[in-house]
Amino acid sequence: MNANHPLLFDEFDIKECATTDTLKRGKKAYQNHCIHDVSLSAQHLQGTYQRANVTKAVKIAKKNGRLTGTIDGVDTRPFSAPLTALAYWYINYVNENKMHMANEPNDNKSLEPFNDIQLTLVYTANQNKVNVTLFQPATDTYCNESHFFIHSFPQLIQHYDSGTQQLLVKLNERYDESFFFKSNGVKCDGYISSHLIQLASLKVLFNEKHQKIRMTTMPIHLKITCKIVSNQVLISFFWVSKDNQVSVHIHNALQCEKTHHVIINNQCFPIQNDMHSKIALQFKSQSFQRLDISKIKPFIQKIVELRKKVGLELAIDANIQQLSRVTIKPICVVDVSYSKTGGILTISYRYNSVSIATANTTPHIIFDDFTYSERDFNAEHELKDALLRFHPSSTDNNTIAYATPYFDHVLCAIKEKTIPNMRFSASSAKDIKLSTNTIRPVMEFKVNGMALKTNVQWVDANKTPVGNAIDQHVLQGVSHYFDAKTSNVNDWQGSAKTLSLFGGTKLVIVRNLHDAVPKDEAAESLIDYCSNPVAEACLVIIAYKIDKKRKVYKALTKLKGAVACEAPKEHKLISWLQDRAKNQGYTINRNVARELVYRVGSRPGVLAQELDKTLLYVGKTKEVSENDVQEVVGETRLENVFSLTDALKNKNSQKALQLLHNQLEHGEEPIKIMGTIAWQFRVIWEAKHYQRKNIPKGQIAKLMGANPFVVEKALQHTRAFSTQELKRAYKELTKADRILKSTSQDPVAVMQTLVLTLTCN
Repeated sequence: MNANHPLLFDEFDIKECATTDTLKRGKKAYQNHCIHDVSLSAQHLQGTYQRANVTKAVKIAKKNGRLTGTIDGVDTRPFSAPLTALAYWYINYVNENKMHMANEPNDNKSLEPFNDIQLTLVYTANQNKVNVTLFQPATDTYCNESHFFIHSFPQLIQHYDSGTQQLLVKLNERYDESFFFKSNGVKCDGYISSHLIQLASLKVLFNEKHQKIRMTTMPIHLKITCKIVSNQVLISFFWVSKDNQVSVHIHNALQCEKTHHVIINNQCFPIQNDMHSKIALQFKSQSFQRLDISKIKPFIQKIVELRKKVGLELAIDANIQQLSRVTIKPICVVDVSYSKTGGILTISYRYNSVSIATANTTPHIIFDDFTYSERDFNAEHELKDALLRFHPSSTDNNTIAYATPYFDHVLCAIKEKTIPNMRFSASSAKDIKLSTNTIRPVMEFKVNGMALKTNVQWVDANKTPVGNAIDQHVLQGVSHYFDAKTSNVNDWQGSAKTLSLFGGTKLVIVRNLHDAVPKDEAAESLIDYCSNPVAEACLVIIAYKIDKKRKVYKALTKLKGAVACEAPKEHKLISWLQDRAKNQGYTINRNVARELVYRVGSRPGVLAQELDKTLLYVGKTKEVSENDVQEVVGETRLENVFSLTDALKNKNSQKALQLLHNQLEHGEEPIKIMGTIAWQFRVIWEAKHYQRKNIPKGQIAKLMGANPFVVEKALQHTRAFSTQELKRAYKELTKADRILKSTSQDPVAVMQTLVLTLTCN
């Protein structure tokens, strides 16, 4: 047997060559001693596979960094069970002989020695994630090649004392060897962090700078600062030592909730007061907290009282006490960009000299003279609604896209100040491209036999026809536009029944039906009209949230000619984006289109807008790259509802409310959100029930008939809730469900109350 060989591979390499089922069968075959007469050389590994009356010659080699395999001289890909059995024989051989080979007089350079290997902790404090890997001080390098150690875990931990070995074994049992290779880290929950603190106390833990993390007896405490920053009152939390030599934001420290210690750089500090630990964990998810100015004085009073009880350090900006309220009305400021099909308006709101993006939810704005104004959200919505009346092709929180000629119309309205409190940005005001030419309609009358026919044509000052574009806009454009909140069914029907002056099909659009669903006589009237509509009119009703159980929805969708338009699935949007780009003279491959969909989500209107932005950015290149998408398009995909339930499990009320509002603002139904929360709590409760009976987690998933991943995640949260807390949670969920389904209470308020109740219990 040649010990000094370059043929190195591990289980990760095998997994690239075989299916999961084949790996299992091959491993079992090796354990049953089906591999015989093995020879190992620098070029290949070969042997005999024998099972019952079947005998096969098996061989594994490495070519261009990839494993190849043959059975009886025939290339076999993917690997079958005989080849994976041979591979497992090799892995076992390497594990058994590594330590022996490392101590031979002619030290094998292809297999690094395992003497003097250190555990290295790499943590990302602001993401609360941790990664453990191995480091060789002798070579000043990380052991980042899996075949150096992944299958030698038992030999590796022998270099540590028994206490350390026990901790490492527990980590290995919970996370397996892959824990040591996750470059992005794993969530540093209480289980991991408490063990890491113990490793630090045993003096075997290192940080990413190869510095030993050492325990210190110097206690640290929590400091709360309250300052005026960026026209808002912000509160921040810091870990501070008594001598002020240490001062680190809690967001940049690794906190252990079980042992009440904090790792900062290469030191592990005990927390002075356990209450400080609990407060920090509650606000750990965000780097700062925005305060409601109208409630600033009661808040300061509360934290002053809290300081007396638990010894917090406070630093409050003296100017906060001087804040006085004024009333300022917003002005809508639009920034203009052009596209081949029209253009895009990026909108913001200005209060005095302070500009606020529409996506910004801060309720108050502080000015330089320490006066503050409440945001007038109603006025902001009215300003945006005024722009939406010009029939945008797509819209999101900050931008509105229009096709020509609507884009020209809205620019003209803003420039002529026909929309109150609407202004161009300083940069856009210089570049507005409005034609100075005037056009007018000319009506011609012709007698054809006994009939009189009319024709309308648009001409310029020289009576020259200006083309069909405007003509088509008049004939086929939107005849009437309604908002369900400010109109009624009679308005819609009256518009649809009124004949168009220019003939052709009349288009009537009704938006926001979800905000004002017709009831009783109005609903019956709408259904009656839609049962026998005017042939020359097309009625389009838009609702962003649909209750399919409502009588109106069921009746309308059953009618002849009714078409329900829903957002397409994400996989269909990829080819749709490609076709849209092609029609504008650009190319975008599937991977780039997929990246765009991933960032935006399955919202065709927003996707179209973001694609237009990207095409403008690309310019003459004509081919969209992934880098172009990353530069132009932000990650607007919504956070999953499961993030909300995680925040509830962690009893983080502020994070939970933020995620709840995020879901609601993007059209998620309150009843659906609540159903997801209830399902999560039920899984936790059931998992906790089996856990108390000391049933192994692998069997728990089978007993529950649930996905093992879901059960594993639930088991991580069972300690966060007592049985009584879970019972109370279910009681509150049942109560909220009853209110949502049987009363007229505001669903948003119901969900907010539910979230606060679940996080405060």
